[in-house]
Amino acid sequence: MNLKELLAKHNIIKQAELARKMFDGKPSANTRLANKLSGVNYQRIMPDDEKEAFKVLKELSDDIVEFGKSIKNEDSIK
Repeated sequence: MNLKELLAKHNIIKQAELARKMFDGKPSANTRLANKLSGVNYQRIMPDDEKEAFKVLKELSDDIVEFGKSIKNEDSIK
């Protein structure tokens, strides 16, 4: 699965927010990512882009796991 497929499959992940975090909040971050995903002007997702996206999404994944743990802990209290 590549980044484009991941974003299409999980449309709950907002491309604009991912781009902002991937490209350090640059004003054109969303356009940059959109162009790379669609191949506009020969732009492509490069390995460094994938690494940045993974880093951002890994942080989200870790937070989701922690959230899940807190729900399990609350259930065991009741």
